[in-house]
Amino acid sequence: MPQHGPGGPHFPGAHTVPPGSGQTVPPGYAKAPQQQPPWGAGPIPGADTANTRPSTRAGRGAAVAVSVSVAAVAAVAVLVWQFLPTIIDASGGDPRITSLNLGNDPTTATSEPADEPADQPGDDATGEPAAKNLLTPAGMRDMIAKLKPVIGGTKVVKMTVHPTHASVDVPRKDDPEVYDSYDYRDGTVTGPRSGSTFDTPLIDLATFNWDALPSLLKKAKSDLGARAPISHHMIVEPDYSFASMKQVLLVYASDTYSRGGYLVVSPQGKVLKVVS
Repeated sequence: MPQHGPGGPHFPGAHTVPPGSGQTVPPGYAKAPQQQPPWGAGPIPGADTANTRPSTRAGRGAAVAVSVSVAAVAAVAVLVWQFLPTIIDASGGDPRITSLNLGNDPTTATSEPADEPADQPGDDATGEPAAKNLLTPAGMRDMIAKLKPVIGGTKVVKMTVHPTHASVDVPRKDDPEVYDSYDYRDGTVTGPRSGSTFDTPLIDLATFNWDALPSLLKKAKSDLGARAPISHHMIVEPDYSFASMKQVLLVYASDTYSRGGYLVVSPQGKVLKVVS
């Protein structure tokens, strides 16, 4: 039975909840579970989430990249410090003409190939360099000029000339019936060597037309039947017996099989006879 009191009917056994304590749950009923909002539970205070946690992998990658860059710059600085003085010294101290090549790229090479020496002009007939070939106008004149003070003039008994050397027979001043021999090679006169007696007239080297030599050598090469390789020499002959003139120049051409012959030439350069 309810009991009436100042606050209304009172049922025995009922739990009285103090005012202000919230919702009253009847005895025997559990508290209803709290329903989450449709957008999910709120963030837990103090906890890291996928959006708020800093990426340690990205941090480590950035640190490594910075370290590599610093190391590369330091390496280049060391190389430049080490090699720059040597490069500047090799270029005479002018930094404009130096370059530092740290790789093997052939397109960065700065050296130029050395110029090859130019060939010396040679005589077409003998193949010898013109500067050393005695069978040329210049070669003959130079040799005669060097012989003259040694032998006492330009008159000789006989003379034989090859492309690189020559021999000349010269009468003795104190005994005109005999001659001594001198040799000429590489611009130098050597001798005398004892010769023999002679009974031929002397011949003057200054009376010959040495400018005719190139054409005479070409004619000897083409007309005397010798085949390459061809060798040449000439003899200044004071007493030739088989031509109208006695004092002549004999221009020879021959090969390794003894084929060839000689031209009989006047001191003026005219061909008097072809012997082959």
